[in-house]
Amino acid sequence: MGGPKALQVLEGRTWLEWVLGACRDGGADPIALVHAADADAVVVAAERLALTRVANPNPEHGMFSSVQHGLARLLELAPAACGFLLVPVDHPRITAGTVAALRAELSRDRAA
Repeated sequence: MGGPKALQVLEGRTWLEWVLGACRDGGADPIALVHAADADAVVVAAERLALTRVANPNPEHGMFSSVQHGLARLLELAPAACGFLLVPVDHPRITAGTVAALRAELSRDRAA
């Protein structure tokens, strides 16, 4: 593959740009990117995209450690949130429609 997954390019956009676009257009807010502490190129891309960054100091502990760091930051940003959406960056084909549908389903469940 060569290089960080987030910076792989598909049809002229990075995977990070695809995922972020789908999340933003689908109404997800706030959004945070969890990255390895030494992922300088990913940090630069995240800053360019005005994205909240969360460094995982121990990515060797696996994906769940990234989830824990990301959720902790999102809870700081949105303490009253009733749910969170986890989208791995290696799923660049997620659509805004999928994100919006998941948000609508969560709202429907809460109203029931």
